[in-house]
Amino acid sequence: MAPALVLHHGDRQRLELIISKAPTQLAQRAHIVLLAASGLPNTEIAQRTGTTRPTVLKWRERYGAAGIDGLTDRPRPGRRVQVDEAEILAETLADRGIPPPALRAPRWSSRLLASRLDVSYTTVARVWRKWRVQPDRLDTYVFPVEPVLGPDLGAPVALHLGTRPIAVFTTAPGAHQRLLELAHALSLPARPSDPFCPAKLLSHLPGSAGPLRVLTGRHALAALPRGMPPGTTAHHTPSTETWLTVVATALGIQAREAARGGDRTLSDPGPTLRALPAFTWLARFGRPVVH
Repeated sequence: MAPALVLHHGDRQRLELIISKAPTQLAQRAHIVLLAASGLPNTEIAQRTGTTRPTVLKWRERYGAAGIDGLTDRPRPGRRVQVDEAEILAETLADRGIPPPALRAPRWSSRLLASRLDVSYTTVARVWRKWRVQPDRLDTYVFPVEPVLGPDLGAPVALHLGTRPIAVFTTAPGAHQRLLELAHALSLPARPSDPFCPAKLLSHLPGSAGPLRVLTGRHALAALPRGMPPGTTAHHTPSTETWLTVVATALGIQAREAARGGDRTLSDPGPTLRALPAFTWLARFGRPVVH
């Protein structure tokens, strides 16, 4: 049973005031929060409020993160908001497609995932069709790259976002540390990427980086050096947009699995990466970052 939700100072009276007004969606959410604060099980709260358990979990999480302000609907501008396909894919593929234990579901459905991400279930279904995701067959899922790759690309060790994007992953241990380094680099003030040469970037990776997986766009394949480290495999996507979604998804999967394992220090770097026009990063490996 979930622990009682802790209310922010002064919120009980505000929540009760919301409920006392005409029935609205906001009043229903306020009722869910108050019942959660009383220590009732999520299933019983769902029954009392005429909702579902995932809905109860959603508004518990939203209140915990943003207080009463988190119970309001997010702004919906006049034109359609671009859906972050990488977020949907990462949430679907993390932990081999098994939802968090609190949801008590053996696998994702479009409605369950839509409720968790606050998008429509038709949007989830559309993204799944586009990326050929079958929730009951995720153990064999591969990204649309050549040669094929599964969702676990390994730890990021180098990344360049620009006209000729490249991402380098390693299967060697240390994924958590590399993700922390990348997240920190993304949090710094954005600056234009330096003139880029794939051979230069790869030459700065030491032998201790381990077997490498290099992912580029199709048009950047010819720029890869011939003599890459032993055990390196090169893969390419049909477009830069596909490259960006695959990379952001792989990073998002790792961040979610770390969070579900109890590590809350690591946020998903995918959304920040997708918003940057240019970015270059190289893992430290015990020495200063090369620019």
